[in-house]
Amino acid sequence: MNADRLLRLLSRIVPAERRADWLERWRGELWALAASERAPATPARFALGAIPDAWHECAAGWRDAAALDGISGDLRRAWRAVWRAPGASLLTVLIVGVGAAALTNVIALVDATLLRTPPAIARADELFQIGRGPASELDNLSYPNVRDLADALRPVASVAAYADRSAVVGAGANAIVVAAQVVTPEFFDVVGVPVHNGPGKLSDGEPGVVLSHRFWIERRQEIDAAGRWIAVDGQPTPVVGVAAEGFVGVQASSVEPAMWLSVGTALRAEPLRRSERGWSWLWTIGRRHPGVTIEAVSAAAASAHSELVTRSALHEGTLGSALVVVDGVGLRPADRTEAARLSRLFVAAAVLVLVVALANVVGLQLTRAIAAAPATAMMRALGASRARLVRGRVFELLILTVAGSLVAWTVAWSMTSFVRATLPYPIAVSLRPEWRAFLVAAAMATAIAGALAIVPLARASRLGSIASLAGGLAIAGRSRITLALVTLQLGVSGTLLGVGGLLARSIWAAGAVDPGFETRGVLVVTLRPSMGGRSAAAVRADLIQRAGAIAGVDAVGLASRVPYVGGAETRTVTLPGTTGENPEDRVRLTTFAVDAGFFDVLRVPFVSGGVPVSADAMPAAAVFTRIAADRLWPDATRPRHLDTPSGRVQASGVTADMQLRSLRGPATPAMFMPIEATGEKPRYLIVRTARRDDVAGELRLALSALNGDVIVTRVEPYPQLIAASLPDTQVAARLALSFSAVAVMLSMAGLYAVVSRRVMERRREFGVRLALGATPASVVGVVMREVLLVAILACVLGGAMFAAASAAMRQLLFGVSPFDLQTLAATGAGIVIIALAAASGPARRAGRSDPAAALRPPG
Repeated sequence: MNADRLLRLLSRIVPAERRADWLERWRGELWALAASERAPATPARFALGAIPDAWHECAAGWRDAAALDGISGDLRRAWRAVWRAPGASLLTVLIVGVGAAALTNVIALVDATLLRTPPAIARADELFQIGRGPASELDNLSYPNVRDLADALRPVASVAAYADRSAVVGAGANAIVVAAQVVTPEFFDVVGVPVHNGPGKLSDGEPGVVLSHRFWIERRQEIDAAGRWIAVDGQPTPVVGVAAEGFVGVQASSVEPAMWLSVGTALRAEPLRRSERGWSWLWTIGRRHPGVTIEAVSAAAASAHSELVTRSALHEGTLGSALVVVDGVGLRPADRTEAARLSRLFVAAAVLVLVVALANVVGLQLTRAIAAAPATAMMRALGASRARLVRGRVFELLILTVAGSLVAWTVAWSMTSFVRATLPYPIAVSLRPEWRAFLVAAAMATAIAGALAIVPLARASRLGSIASLAGGLAIAGRSRITLALVTLQLGVSGTLLGVGGLLARSIWAAGAVDPGFETRGVLVVTLRPSMGGRSAAAVRADLIQRAGAIAGVDAVGLASRVPYVGGAETRTVTLPGTTGENPEDRVRLTTFAVDAGFFDVLRVPFVSGGVPVSADAMPAAAVFTRIAADRLWPDATRPRHLDTPSGRVQASGVTADMQLRSLRGPATPAMFMPIEATGEKPRYLIVRTARRDDVAGELRLALSALNGDVIVTRVEPYPQLIAASLPDTQVAARLALSFSAVAVMLSMAGLYAVVSRRVMERRREFGVRLALGATPASVVGVVMREVLLVAILACVLGGAMFAAASAAMRQLLFGVSPFDLQTLAATGAGIVIIALAAASGPARRAGRSDPAAALRPPG
């Protein structure tokens, strides 16, 4: 690069009114240097003097512009300009408000789940989670192992445990189901939450309940009237206290508990949970003692693991290969990883919606700048610099953006319940946006608006020609800028629409998948049994009789849990004929307590044997999946029986392999225990029916008389529940489709405004065309062809963005390729249809242009 070219490049940062003088001065110095007897300087050396001087001139230009009548004067003029166009200003504020509100809610969701600890917890930095490894899949522990672990870690930390469940409060027709947690006695001391209005101490061996502050306020009168007792699961239970206001537990991704139950309260009818070391169901947390590091706790946990295995003669399978310590609470490691990935997608989608909204705003501002061309030209003629004109437009845009961000605060608060309803899983913590989320969203809105507006407003500031003073409104390239903004909006909308469609197809594929049993035509009735009233056997018989009596019900089954619904329980068992010393000698089985009708309803295919037909054989018999049977009894000649802590179990049948826990995972080793043997009251009733009318309503009505024993909480089709087993895909699909709907509406509004303005500017041209014999349809075609070209360019842009986005969310997809051609084609067709629909009104107006008005002389 020679010195003269470098000077021309540097002159671009010098204000226009100073540029010619600056260039002339430095070219003179360059000529003098070349004419001297000294060796000519290189461009790099010459720039050492030119660069600081160019920067000085730039700063001086801005100071002069500010000194003309001050920043405050520019702000006042910008405010007057906003006030003089109330309609356009209000529309701009609303558009910014919608876009910024979406981003505010997403930031609030990320802040509540990932960045903040659940409220009311004292010194949360001292808390940790501990469980069976690996760290990325921290697993729960059995009750005996939790007690032993608490004793082993006592020198360095306090340990407690909890588990989610529900509870029936009240009796008879007045009974309700509430969310609850089972906790060990140390739980409230470990989390540092005070318990008021009572002794405040739970006991493992005695019934007791701590109420949440919200539930206490709602039921205080009836609890006081009962003498500080409350009916829980059909049994009178003492209220030992009320948790501090705002406390919702230590897990953000759960239902807000109404109460915390002692182990003695929760396990009155489930003694095996309390005694079996292989029955893992408790999530364990701890608090480090003052001065103890997380590394010291990890070392103590490793030592405790070895000691527990040796001292208690336990096998590694019940405690995992190691005990892993993870700092902090709020989300478990697997949930935190998933939440972080989803959060990146949500923020990206919200930013894209904001880009669409602000592109609309910039388009409106550019239209106003073009309409104000005569006034702009007059200011230029009176000596105003381009920098000052651009600054005035920027101030006007900033005023509107800040006002829109304030509106976004109100809109975001009103959208909180919508966001919570959109999520397919519960969130215990509040999702109300705080001031931090608002400030981040407002800052991003301002930055994006400035980035999108700087080029269009700078070009609009060139309106200083005599033609502008005479009333001409044309500026070079304004059509290209506005059409580029519209193309960007359509491309972003198409990307969001395509991503939402891809995720929706994944959910549909999940609902249609074959997990190894038949789900079509099956309804799942979720029950909450009471521990009082009649015996479990009587309740089971009544449920089957009442549901089976409904016309069109072909089969009825009962279960403690059903695949993909209600969580999963695992038991670690030792291979027959081995001691279990080696990891290869242990098998983890997913367990279900079911009756014989369960297999009929789901039409489970059997490889050998079948369901026990004798009631006497049921307590000692179970059904295994083929992968479990092959692992337990590789020698087909050996008797198929298994020794468990509750006794010997005989394999009565072997089913084909099934996916029982995850659609994305392999077949599940599982054991189906007879529900009669466990003595449990069923938590799920499943029915097969070919009817398509309101069977769910009839089921609710038929079972309503059993409120003293069970409460029906929901009735849903099984395929719908299986599709819901992909919550990450489901929440991403819901939010992507919601964001795409907003983006599409904003894009249609922006395209409508641009095409309307272009039709108004070309009305004389269209009138001349009609006067010369063109048909209205041909004039409409001229407009629509231009819009079609914009739509095609938007398809290209959206396709590139869609390809990048779909590849990034590969882990969220199920049964569909990230580059699915059908989705891509449907998205492209959607962009074209949206564009043509938005432009149809202005195009028809173009076809109705008045030829007489076009031929009439101006003025």
